[in-house]
Amino acid sequence: MRKVSRIERLGVMTVSALALMSGSALAAPSCGTDTVVLNSYFETGFPLPTRLAEEFTKQFPNVTFDIKEDQFANLLENSPRILSEGDAPDLIRLPTMSDLVANDLLLNLDPYFEAFGWSAFPAGQLVQLRVEDGGRPRGAGSLYAMGLNYSMTGVFYNKELAAQIGMDSAPQTLAELDAAMAKAKDAGILPIMQWNKGTAGFAFPLQNLMGSYGPPEPINDWIFQKDGATIDTADNLKAAEHLGDWIEAGYFPSDANAIEYFQMMSRYMGGEGLFMFNGDWESGNFDSNAAGKFGFFVMPPLEEGGRHASMSAPLTFGIGANAKKYGLRRFLPQLGCDQ
Repeated sequence: MRKVSRIERLGVMTVSALALMSGSALAAPSCGTDTVVLNSYFETGFPLPTRLAEEFTKQFPNVTFDIKEDQFANLLENSPRILSEGDAPDLIRLPTMSDLVANDLLLNLDPYFEAFGWSAFPAGQLVQLRVEDGGRPRGAGSLYAMGLNYSMTGVFYNKELAAQIGMDSAPQTLAELDAAMAKAKDAGILPIMQWNKGTAGFAFPLQNLMGSYGPPEPINDWIFQKDGATIDTADNLKAAEHLGDWIEAGYFPSDANAIEYFQMMSRYMGGEGLFMFNGDWESGNFDSNAAGKFGFFVMPPLEEGGRHASMSAPLTFGIGANAKKYGLRRFLPQLGCDQ
């Protein structure tokens, strides 16, 4: 029995993802007839990669997936060690990239860019997956990962609670959002359900406020670690102060620092809180378990008619730098091609 190479496995997932996003059929990869078990390390709570793996096994019964899942915080801590091991996963969910590239733990995907059909992606969707030699800056240089299921952050709202305070449409400005929160507080409704244990859930409202107060470009430059970039700006200070005002006003649960992400989801879905800052990856969860009860909007700008900004990223997967290239010649040319 052999293990399929990491490059093969990323191709499997990418083929499926491209088919889903484009709506067109792609040529199926040939995996031969050998029994293959793919060692997989995915993020808990995001079922798309597992569903794609199951579908692939239906098409190629000789290929199965040994899937392990872990929470984002654990992936963040353990990825360098796992990618350094001799039995590293064939495909791994990457919570970060810069340090992995700096330590030569990820495969440079530039040689496969055209053959895989990745040139069909908008350049803006791939910019955060590019890293310069040495791991910095991001946003330029070579491609070191690919992503599935692009998503964005914003604000969920409970429609029933919104109706109780007379909110019949999404706020168009930050001031309107503030007013809705104040009405909720006065009505005995928790304005914001948010977690803050483990992975800094308050970063979600802060980053959304930063997008309201100023342009996203300087923030991106700082995230991508460009020379001279800084997060210490007047706009970002105002955003942090605004978040502080929400905290002082009692808009968050008093035990927010003890609330895990999945506890937040359970409590919010159970009716606790008017708003929740999160990503639209939870939309399917709401549709399945609370259809029609929740809405979603992008964080409003400071002034009506202003720019909207949102964090957006895919579930990022990479290939270990020591991946074998077995079967690359027969597998690579079939990716990204119309059937």
